[in-house]
Amino acid sequence: MNIKTRNLSFKSIITYPNIDIPENRSTFIMGESGSGKSTLLKLLNATHPCETGTILIDDTDINTLEPIALRKKICLIAQSAFLFPGTISTNFETFYAYRNQDVPNRDDIRDFLTLCHLDMEPEANVEFLSGGEKQRVYTAIFVSFASEVLLLDEPTSALDQKTGDAMINNILDHQRSRKKTTVIVSHSASLADRFGDQIIHLDTPEKQENS
Repeated sequence: MNIKTRNLSFKSIITYPNIDIPENRSTFIMGESGSGKSTLLKLLNATHPCETGTILIDDTDINTLEPIALRKKICLIAQSAFLFPGTISTNFETFYAYRNQDVPNRDDIRDFLTLCHLDMEPEANVEFLSGGEKQRVYTAIFVSFASEVLLLDEPTSALDQKTGDAMINNILDHQRSRKKTTVIVSHSASLADRFGDQIIHLDTPEKQENS
């Protein structure tokens, strides 16, 4: 699944360059705070409506696609992890129930936790996890959905560099082996340089006006 934007803007505040996101590759989105990185991800999976400009999903206008179905294909992992009370397994079960999908078995859940660099049993209670651990559980759940496009918003913000690097490396290896598209918003130039197939830089509105 490839994604293109043309003349895209958001509420007359943020204007985006024309963007091409190739399928089966990793694209990093970088820029200062206020440049619209997180907003772009929400536009790409129709969390925010595309009101000005065009977003093409495999050459089909995003506004002609059903939003709920689109979000199952283009999955956004937000910065703020939301988990339900209970165990890690309970959270997998709850999120999968919302998507009407079969829940992975215990071994598969364990594998997805390991993929996200989390050495933890599925029976662990999420109440006692740190912020970084909760974010990795949340990420593991969304990676496991096997969506065609995975959008990650600052996935390493709550992690130390070693853990963050290991998790991103694992996720991208997993995605590439399944011919999936990955888009990552990050402030880390070193992370983007090491793991990005392409890097897109966004400017703040102030810099756009002065350019």
